[in-house]
Amino acid sequence: MPDVIEKNSGWVVYSRLSRSELVETQVEELLERVRPYAGRIRTLSKSSDVVLSCAIYAHEEWNLELYVGNHLIHAIGALGADFWIDTYFLAGEDER
Repeated sequence: MPDVIEKNSGWVVYSRLSRSELVETQVEELLERVRPYAGRIRTLSKSSDVVLSCAIYAHEEWNLELYVGNHLIHAIGALGADFWIDTYFLAGEDER
């Protein structure tokens, strides 16, 4: 069996908002910025993986709450994108 080499290349867009903003607010900002490219993203999603990926960093004393309205879920789906959320609990670390 031949070796499989997985290649990952792509366009990365980072939020311009403070890390303290809500996930929903972050997603809204990102979707607004990629709106001019929506047609291209949709076309790309037919042959490649398109993922909106979020990372949430929380301290142990926080109650992690995640809310994303259906209008955003619809907008992500309309791009042909998946929505991936990673959570990291930073017990004992100071907020940066």
